[in-house]
Amino acid sequence: MQPRIQPFIILIGIALVLSACADKAVKTASKGVETKKSDAAEVAIREPEGDSLNDALKLEQQGKFLDAAKIYGKHASTALPPLRQQLKLRAANALIAASLPNQARLMLNTIDMERMSAELQRLFALIHAKIALAERDGIASENWLAQITLAEGASNQEKVGLLKMRISSAELSGDSGSALRNRLLLGELLSDVEAIQANQFGILNTLTVLNVDTLDTMSNKTQSPLMQGWIQLAILSVKYKDPIRIARFLGEWRKRFPQHPASEALIASLVPQGETNTLPPRMDKIALLLPFEGPYKRASSAIRDGFLAAYYSRENKDEVVSIEVYNTENDPEQIVAIYQQAVADGATLVVGPLNKQSVEKLAAEIELSVPTLALNHVGSAELFKPNLFQFGLSPENEAEQIADRAWFDGHGKAVLIYPEGSWGERVAAAFKTRWETLGGVLLASETYIAKKNDFSTPLKKLLSIDQSNERYRNITKLLQTRMEYEPRRRQDIDFIFMAAYPRQARLIPPQLKFFNAGDIPVYATSHSYTGSIDRSSDRDMNGVVIGDMPWTLERKEVSNIKKTIYRTWPKDADKLTRLYALGVDAYNVLYYVNWLRSNPNARLAGVTGNLYMNANNQLLRQLSWARFRGGAPGQLSAIPMLSAQ
Repeated sequence: MQPRIQPFIILIGIALVLSACADKAVKTASKGVETKKSDAAEVAIREPEGDSLNDALKLEQQGKFLDAAKIYGKHASTALPPLRQQLKLRAANALIAASLPNQARLMLNTIDMERMSAELQRLFALIHAKIALAERDGIASENWLAQITLAEGASNQEKVGLLKMRISSAELSGDSGSALRNRLLLGELLSDVEAIQANQFGILNTLTVLNVDTLDTMSNKTQSPLMQGWIQLAILSVKYKDPIRIARFLGEWRKRFPQHPASEALIASLVPQGETNTLPPRMDKIALLLPFEGPYKRASSAIRDGFLAAYYSRENKDEVVSIEVYNTENDPEQIVAIYQQAVADGATLVVGPLNKQSVEKLAAEIELSVPTLALNHVGSAELFKPNLFQFGLSPENEAEQIADRAWFDGHGKAVLIYPEGSWGERVAAAFKTRWETLGGVLLASETYIAKKNDFSTPLKKLLSIDQSNERYRNITKLLQTRMEYEPRRRQDIDFIFMAAYPRQARLIPPQLKFFNAGDIPVYATSHSYTGSIDRSSDRDMNGVVIGDMPWTLERKEVSNIKKTIYRTWPKDADKLTRLYALGVDAYNVLYYVNWLRSNPNARLAGVTGNLYMNANNQLLRQLSWARFRGGAPGQLSAIPMLSAQ
């Protein structure tokens, strides 16, 4: 699927129209000075002391939107209608571009609507819609956009801009039907190949986050052959997780919809097309490099067993594959020699090593002669090697997706609580970077000591309750009398990101309730959940939203391979469940690594998540989502991937 959709679209057409208004204003002012009209007219059009309108236009072009808004506002204060409204609209538009939607709204509130032309009223509504989008309010944006009808003869650019805003509003408010209808209309107006493909990926993204039952219902209701083709293509993608299985049915889809506009690039994101660079690597002999001594011993055993379980569950039993397991002994100094021995033994593909130090040493010291799937991510892009693929359960990647989910859910202001230590710092840094890149605001962050049971001190700081207490003490000291008092938390928090393991994740939510913050949504990574249902222990996590792998969340689709693993290794299956899943996907992804590398839009439905590959050959995972209810995670709908725009 297309990995990028815009969280909101800025309407280009409005900037062009407002620019024309400003140009007219400059010309009108110049004309008035030259002809020496009445004093009143001259006051209305003369330039106040300071920067000119031309300067404001230049500042906008330079990205200095706040400075430009100040100039427009200054000129508006001395202008008469309709020039006054034009300049205030221009100022409001610049304030939005400066990420100041509240100030833009205040500017709009000063505009006299009664004397505005139909054209300016359309612009007025458009800017209000942009403010709503900037504030993550899709419903308000849709309401403003519903008031807009483009004038006859509107340019194609204006039509495209308006449709993009309607799509963004619908996606933000969760109105998939409206988003799809507008995307189909948009497709009829686009001529640029890249824009057409981006819109088509948007259509399929919107559909593939729905389940098969919903898609079947939509298919039965639609009368549009075009829409029917998109729905059936989405059903193939959702129903048949394996690209090879999708390919079997794609021929039938082509026969049924021979004129469908779906691009070859989009089809290539669903199934390999047979090009040389998408062919699977040689899998004659696989070397599995894992440390079966030291702290990674149990993890290695779980990964190995999951890997072998996937091999024995493979669909093509005629495929001859030899697997040899090597013990790396948890010693990074030996990894190069062990790797070279595996290749000398005839390995055509290597899986491992597991720990980061060994992966980094391998990448830094030798050229990798065969495709190698490391089971961890190296820290530096400088260690990139064409034959090195990286796959692991990255906590940083999960933290970034928590930011995406919260942003998609319409939140804008976050607070963060995380444990002291390197793990907490890495998770916090990844979340903060992604959240602020998306446009979110991080109001506060606090650390806690993981071994403790009482987190009241960091929570009071996070919620600004300590400041409330300080204000109370100052007032009582000033008045020299005691008063009835209840501490009050800060009221501007949209959600809390809680970085925690299960023990802390079960203790923090009830303490939030104690501080009257139980109504604030809480988001957490998979680390907060053991992966096994325990309603008694997890009842205090009710309401917490987590991102996790399908293996632990999608119980209706428990695979035979998972049943086999739980039956064969009952003691370890619960405690190490995600590591077994990592082993399963480590085997299943081998066949598709070249396809994923050659097509950044490609997705492979794995048990650890929807797998895709970035430019550094790192396999990343799209998580599944759940909210705790009754002490157990209840599945939530998927979300499209967001781009940081």
